Amino acid sequence: MQAFETAGVWADLADILEDKRPAAFLALPPILRVLLTTDGTVTKTLEAYFCERVEVRRVAQRLQPLGQALPALELGEGAEVLGRRVQLCGATSDRLYAQAESFICPQALPEAHFQALLEGSMGIGEIIRESGLESYRKLVAMNLLGDQDMQRAYVIVIGGRPAIWVSESFPLALFSS
Repeated sequence: MQAFETAGVWADLADILEDKRPAAFLALPPILRVLLTTDGTVTKTLEAYFCERVEVRRVAQRLQPLGQALPALELGEGAEVLGRRVQLCGATSDRLYAQAESFICPQALPEAHFQALLEGSMGIGEIIRESGLESYRKLVAMNLLGDQDMQRAYVIVIGGRPAIWVSESFPLALFSS
C-alpha cells in the first residue's frame, strides 16, 4: 500500500502567498484563514459562521472570448468561456460577505451543470456539491488587496481537467469584528 504524505496548508501557503508574508496571514482572524484556505464550499462555511442563509447574487454573466491566455485553465487567448461575477450576501441581513469572479470552460463541465450555471443563481460550489460531481480545488494565489480585502484564486479541476478559475475577495472589516 502506498503511503501518501502532505505538508499541509503551510507548504501550500509558501507557494501561493503573493506578498510572501506568512506573518500577515497568521494575523488574520481565524475564520478568514479558514475561508482563504478551504477546498470546500465557501457559501456553506459562511452560513455556519454567520448563522444565516447566504444567497448567491449574480451581478454579471456572459459567454465571452478570453482577452488573454488563462494558463490555469489551459486556455489560450480568444477561447470562449462563461465569465461570471457574483456576490455572496446574507439572506436576512443583506450583508456582503464575499464577491467572486469566475471563468468557466464550457467544454470541461457536464452539459447539465453548465446549463444550471446559465439558468440559475446557485453558486458553482453548490451545483457541484448538490450533483455529487467529483472535483478538486487547487489554490493558486492569495493576496491582500489594499488594506480592505483579502483575495484568493483557485482552479476547480473536474475529471482531471481544469474547468473553472475563481477569484474570491472577502472584506477584512467584516471578519475582524
